[in-house]
Amino acid sequence: IVAPSPSASLPNAAPVLTAEYYRRAARHLTPQGIFCQRFPTIDFGPTPLLTAVATLQQAFPEVVCLEVGPGEFMLLAAHDPAALVKADLPQRLE
Repeated sequence: IVAPSPSASLPNAAPVLTAEYYRRAARHLTPQGIFCQRFPTIDFGPTPLLTAVATLQQAFPEVVCLEVGPGEFMLLAAHDPAALVKADLPQRLE
């Protein structure tokens, strides 16, 4: 599931950053599926991102945050850790 999101600093972002929103997404995800949400930020410090990750963790046991550019993050979540980190990752990185 790919869920685009407006900047977390804007009021219209609130509905897609709630625990209930993430729980609904988790119910629709297959066991090996991945939820992905773009999280653009403005320099307000780490609190907005940490809050979003903590909220996402209420619905998913596995959460990863990747910085994909300046002020741009991707939040990835899954039910199964194998969905986010493949067993062959160390070999692929070599």
